[in-house]
Amino acid sequence: MTKFLRSTICVWYNLGVEHKRGAVLSKVLSVISDLLFTCAVILGLYIVWQLYFTGYIAHQAQEDAIKQVQWDQPSNLNAPAVKLTGDLYCVPEPEAEKTMIGRVYVPKFDKDYSRNLVQGTNKVRVLDLQGFGHYEKTVMPGCVGNFASAAHRDGYDEPLGKVEELVTGDSIILRTQKYWYVYKVVNHEVVEPENGTVLYPVPDNLGAKAVDRLLTFTTCHPRWSLDKHYILHAKFDYWTEKSSQEFRKNARRWNSY
Repeated sequence: MTKFLRSTICVWYNLGVEHKRGAVLSKVLSVISDLLFTCAVILGLYIVWQLYFTGYIAHQAQEDAIKQVQWDQPSNLNAPAVKLTGDLYCVPEPEAEKTMIGRVYVPKFDKDYSRNLVQGTNKVRVLDLQGFGHYEKTVMPGCVGNFASAAHRDGYDEPLGKVEELVTGDSIILRTQKYWYVYKVVNHEVVEPENGTVLYPVPDNLGAKAVDRLLTFTTCHPRWSLDKHYILHAKFDYWTEKSSQEFRKNARRWNSY
């Protein structure tokens, strides 16, 4: 009888222990499931924020900046593009961060593509809101040397979201208050983020004397990553007065010049 009672007690004890273990395991799995669901929701909201809301905010900020400078629009949208000769106008560098320098047009991206170009490269104050940011201490549009600017590839209106579509000969157009500057893509490279040689007056060639008017765009690579930098190089082709541009209306024709 005593052995029977002991056996019965042991059986019930073991069943109780297993039940408690099962209950604890169930709670742990439930907590893990809730955490994973919460993380998925947060990740989804972050993607929506990056893809849509940052783009909307950046687009509005750029539109507001354009209205504030009150640049007059070209008077004749159908006038032919007259390639100017003589001394090239070199845009003076502004002192204040976020000062409007111009607008960037890339017909290969879209016939209506345009983004602001402002002074400075601070992420929060400039790149997150204003499109392209000019690297201070590099030359300005129209000047001999390397005009360099940075822009986002993902989110924030994706100024360089399609940068890998550009090939040799594609046009990059800068509109300043008075003139249009046309550059042609020559090549690209992928470098480490800390590589600053791409910003030299002659990219990747320290000490070389600049004789050409160059343009360099920098952005992250690959998309949604900070692992590398994608670098696009272009060379000055010609300039024209803003009043003689048919390009804003028929932007795809830029590549034929």
